[in-house]
Amino acid sequence: MSSKAWYCSICESLLLNGIGVYCDCCGVCADTDCIKKANKRLQCKVITSKSEVFCSMEPGLVDFQCCWCQRTVHTECLKGLVDFQCCWCQRTVHTECLKGLEKECDFGPYKNIIVPPWCVQVARMKSSIHRHLLLRGVQDPGWENWCPLVVVANRKSGNNDGGVVLSEFRKYLNPVQVLDLAERTPAAALQWSVLVAPKPIKLLIAGGDGTVSWILSAVHKMDLDPQPAVSLLPLGTGNDLSRVLGWGKQSHSEIDADKLIEEITNAKTTFLDRWKVDITPYRHLELTNLGNNVLLLLRNLLIFNAVSHIGIT
Repeated sequence: MSSKAWYCSICESLLLNGIGVYCDCCGVCADTDCIKKANKRLQCKVITSKSEVFCSMEPGLVDFQCCWCQRTVHTECLKGLVDFQCCWCQRTVHTECLKGLEKECDFGPYKNIIVPPWCVQVARMKSSIHRHLLLRGVQDPGWENWCPLVVVANRKSGNNDGGVVLSEFRKYLNPVQVLDLAERTPAAALQWSVLVAPKPIKLLIAGGDGTVSWILSAVHKMDLDPQPAVSLLPLGTGNDLSRVLGWGKQSHSEIDADKLIEEITNAKTTFLDRWKVDITPYRHLELTNLGNNVLLLLRNLLIFNAVSHIGIT
């Protein structure tokens, strides 16, 4: 829970002291007494379906501008919750304007980075979407300039900021596009490149240089074609690569997913050199775990600082 006011989507009461639950996929809030009712009455974000989806309007928003009448109704003027929001296209609408809204969802401004539910083919799905979801295939929706965004992060990274990143992007994307590296391997995230090919994907890596190197090594090992365009969201310390490529040296405590998606969409693609170096020593190394040969993967990282200046001098 953040510092903003949250209301229960069932009884419409204010959640005091952050006591309650929040679904980061569909945005439904519920106090402890209404959790079971919320699970029965309100449908969560659909991961996969056999047909196109309608706008999934969930109650619980306040002080938002209605996409139909363009007015903002404040909660102090009316009793209870007066706004709804679609968990796909992010449009907000007042209760009295729901009838005028198009039922079939067009996925809004983020259409080109979303994998719609009817394009997701699942081989196995159990209770937890995080651990037991196995993708069998992904169909092309036929949208112009469609390039799905896949987000990977470790929820424990950066003082648990990785969990905040995952939560924010489940709101905007199909939840299957958001992967937790604490539970899934880089290969699972990069499998999207195989499933979507020949269409490319965009990959957002939230973490430090170690996480980025881990993912890039997996890209090299899998020999993907086409290779994903990688964007970075720095978490924690050790973010030299992110800083050099213009993504900053450290993210703010509150993630602005809208701004980040815009930056990813408008970013220019550049190439990063990596070398595979195999070192064979003249004499046996006294390191039994490494053997005689040492294999290194290096990336081309040009940083100007005091040390490099001294070296040039």
